[in-house]
Amino acid sequence: MTDDLVKRLRDTGEGDMYLAPYTTKVLIDTAADRIEALEAALRLGVDMREKQKTYFKDRSKENLIASKQAETAFDRAALGEKKDD
Repeated sequence: MTDDLVKRLRDTGEGDMYLAPYTTKVLIDTAADRIEALEAALRLGVDMREKQKTYFKDRSKENLIASKQAETAFDRAALGEKKDD
């Protein structure tokens, strides 16, 4: 997610009118994929925060493990990494 998708979307329509429909479709699909990934990462972030709050209320080993697992899942999603296991 390092390319500037926003700039590419804003620049759509400039240039060759014959390529514009194809370019627009590709950009729309790319943007939709990116939005889905960001929404998934956001859901993981909310889940992580809830598990952290649970751990801070009850500092059990089980809550610590759940919190750390949620942090790892969020970090992987936020950085675009694939799950190892």
